[in-house]
Amino acid sequence: MRNIQYINAGAGSGKTTRLTEILSEKLGKGDFKPSEVILTTFTELAASEFREKSRERLFKDNHADVAEELDAATIGTVHAVALSFIQKYWYLIGVSPDMKVMSEEDLQVYISESLSNYVPSSAVMFLNNYRAYFDIRDSLGKADFDFWKAHLLTIIDKANNYSIDIERSKLESCRVVDKVFSNQTAFNHQLLHSFTQALASQIGGYSDSAKNKVQPILDGLNNKVITYATIVKLYKELTKERPDMGKKNRQCLIDIIGESNYDALVDNLQAFQMSSTGDDSPGGMMKQMINILFDIAKEWKDGFNDFKARRHIIDYNDMERLFLKLLVRPQVKDEIKGNYKLMMVDEFQDSSPIQLEIFKLLSDLMEQSYWVGDPKQSIYGFRGADVELVNEITKQFMDENRDSALNLSYDNLPQSWRSRKPLVDMTTECFIRAFDGVIDKKNVKLDAARKEFSELSYPLSHWNCCAPNAEAFADKVADRIQLLLDNQFVNMTEQTPLEMQEPFP
Repeated sequence: MRNIQYINAGAGSGKTTRLTEILSEKLGKGDFKPSEVILTTFTELAASEFREKSRERLFKDNHADVAEELDAATIGTVHAVALSFIQKYWYLIGVSPDMKVMSEEDLQVYISESLSNYVPSSAVMFLNNYRAYFDIRDSLGKADFDFWKAHLLTIIDKANNYSIDIERSKLESCRVVDKVFSNQTAFNHQLLHSFTQALASQIGGYSDSAKNKVQPILDGLNNKVITYATIVKLYKELTKERPDMGKKNRQCLIDIIGESNYDALVDNLQAFQMSSTGDDSPGGMMKQMINILFDIAKEWKDGFNDFKARRHIIDYNDMERLFLKLLVRPQVKDEIKGNYKLMMVDEFQDSSPIQLEIFKLLSDLMEQSYWVGDPKQSIYGFRGADVELVNEITKQFMDENRDSALNLSYDNLPQSWRSRKPLVDMTTECFIRAFDGVIDKKNVKLDAARKEFSELSYPLSHWNCCAPNAEAFADKVADRIQLLLDNQFVNMTEQTPLEMQEPFP
């Protein structure tokens, strides 16, 4: 990693303007030709916008001749840039010259349609039992039989975005469970059986209210499989200050089974909740689910790779991996070094680990590189972006003891041109607190460049919409919106900057 300037650019600080200024200056002075430029963005729309703004800047700076040649520059997403090199050097990495690209939408369709082929009925049966064991429910309180699908898709997504060993990841995940559920306590079925018999003999005499609350626990204890949910409910009932069954009824049970057995049962229930001993323990159940989901993910990934190979298809993740393979080939390195001189990376904070490696290898081949980013704006964690890794790399540019021979430098855009001063100040204060100890304060702070006009209304208001139900809440929000419309968005009543003086009626 050498010959790079990192530019920290907060929201609205003018990063596009800065990049186009740099590009216009470098091209206008003749330092580089448009054909010697590689610029990566995160979306095709951003690439198109950057190309047009760069062309406008070149015309503005009286470099019309260079502006006409800008189409020769390699400007696009990381995947578009990668694909252009793969199509050129396909014969070096064993892919077909007539390869087809699978879009993100097609990939999601393939996943949804193919997964059923890799989930055996035995796995579905276990996962249903797992749901019942932990009483997993959806947001509406209904039994969630599909809870595992999101976890499986996460594993598949990570396996696609990272070069990971699925088998090793499975083992590491099980080790984490063992660390959390570290008790080596086996379930004492004999003690529980004695208690269940005692409860069954007494519950008939309970009040209707107590019976309605305790009967579900007894039903759970009479099931062939004692679930974690039942164990937790029973433990709470045996230990809380005011039991649903009543203190007298609980004392009667203690007298029947003996106080020492009762205390031993409570201790066993408490310890077993954090145990990994036995397949029927909470930790044991979790490890079985981990093994099943990771095994399904591995089989799916192997099948997906076979599917792509038979049809000469590559997806976006393949593009990155294949491009990385090309960048270590001497022939490719020499050709890139001879043909390209300037590299620019936009939205650097949303780079995945493999993209970071691509940028580092490319920058080593360039005369000059500019990386622009803001860790606070990272939004692509779901696609493999690693903010912590990006942040650690950016720290190298700020290190006063860095190797000067590497020619790494740092710049910061300290002003926000987008928002009014009160909003800039508020968000800056929030971010400084939120990223304390994570991001250097000077990389967080922004000063407002826009002038504040006294005749403007407050830029931020707090609507007190507390309501007993969703319908009342909606009515209150609608009332505030109507007030905004009636006043044409100007000074809706006299109010303090952050809070309405009175709650809604």
